[in-house]
Amino acid sequence: MAVYGIGLVLKLIEYASGLEAQLEEMNGSSSFRPKTSPDPTIRRLLESENFDRGTPQYSMDELREIGKNLPKKKRKASAYNKRYSKAFKKLAPKFKKKNGSWKKNGFKNCAKAARKEAKK
Repeated sequence: MAVYGIGLVLKLIEYASGLEAQLEEMNGSSSFRPKTSPDPTIRRLLESENFDRGTPQYSMDELREIGKNLPKKKRKASAYNKRYSKAFKKLAPKFKKKNGSWKKNGFKNCAKAARKEAKK
């Protein structure tokens, strides 16, 4: 459950930072209305009377939904992975037939050779 709670906190921070930016643009104007409306869950949290105490009541389904909507961070390829993939592509034709399919144990042998070359 902690993971979904973190998602909610992140969404709240993003929403609050957007509001701060809008306030800075307005330079203290008295008629402030946010440009974007928050998620229904965030809206419920902001309107709840328990918001000051920090104990809102959410179901696991609501917390899961918030967790699903967060963007996933794509992993960065390591230097070894880049060397391996380059070596694999270079060696692959040696382990393939004329029609483009792999020879017997061709993929396994190609991967082994690519690992050996990437290790150098």
